[in-house]
Amino acid sequence: MASPRALLLAALACAALPGARGVGLPLLGRFLPGASREPPALATVASGEAERRRKRLMTTLTRDDVAYRAQSAAPCSRTLLFVNVGLFALQLLTRGRLTAAGCKPARAFRLADWPRLFTPVFLHGSIVHLAVNSYSLNDLGPVVEQAFGSSRFMLTYALAGIAGNILSFQFNTRATSVGASGAIFGLVGAYASYLALNNELLGERGSVQLQSLGTMIMLNLGIGMASSNIDNFGHIGGLLGGAVIGWLLGPALKVGFSSNPLAPLQVVDRSPWPGLTRALDRATGKGRNKARRPARRW
Repeated sequence: MASPRALLLAALACAALPGARGVGLPLLGRFLPGASREPPALATVASGEAERRRKRLMTTLTRDDVAYRAQSAAPCSRTLLFVNVGLFALQLLTRGRLTAAGCKPARAFRLADWPRLFTPVFLHGSIVHLAVNSYSLNDLGPVVEQAFGSSRFMLTYALAGIAGNILSFQFNTRATSVGASGAIFGLVGAYASYLALNNELLGERGSVQLQSLGTMIMLNLGIGMASSNIDNFGHIGGLLGGAVIGWLLGPALKVGFSSNPLAPLQVVDRSPWPGLTRALDRATGKGRNKARRPARRW
């Protein structure tokens, strides 16, 4: 018969094991002579959840799969910074004519305004406005670009900016607005979708980042609501647009395994994006006469 001290030590040892939820009770059989080896219902539920989690994370590799790797550089983020600064200089040199030609005007949308769905993203109202957006873009842009890849990053940035201006045209007809903040909010939304979509694979670090993004979003939207000089509809439109794009086209990571037991596991992107880029390559002839190799494709 095991003493109470032996029982306590065994329980503590099991509780100290990483990921020991639902695993501790079966392990008591290793410490107590004669204890039952039959897993109790709680352990069965936990092992079932672990199996379901494994199925959500794992996938069988196919011929078209390529290994996913985060991009090491962020050239588009840097380019956007220079473009914004250069265009702001032109705004000053043209004494506001460029601003008037490209801003989101204080009226309802007209068919002739379709270029203004995009042009306000590259214009700014003041040096402070430019500095704040440049800081945000420099801080967040490389993170999203490295995770999404340059082409997917630029598509997200552009479509989020357009979504922000559509919502601004619809609900903010009394104010003229310019700025990259709608597109930057789109990057926030896209990265939040990426973290949520890959929560199981990214683990606790991804959950902490997602919570931080949520706090930042609420804080910035609150500041926007408190100020009459901020186009909050542009921010909300960009945020929602980016979140949708990130959920539909952002990296959906799975751990791929081969039928060959000696082959290493690979993280692959199972979003529609790799298939779209392959189709585009075939349509434009870029994929012809290229030897297939395990390189990343965005």
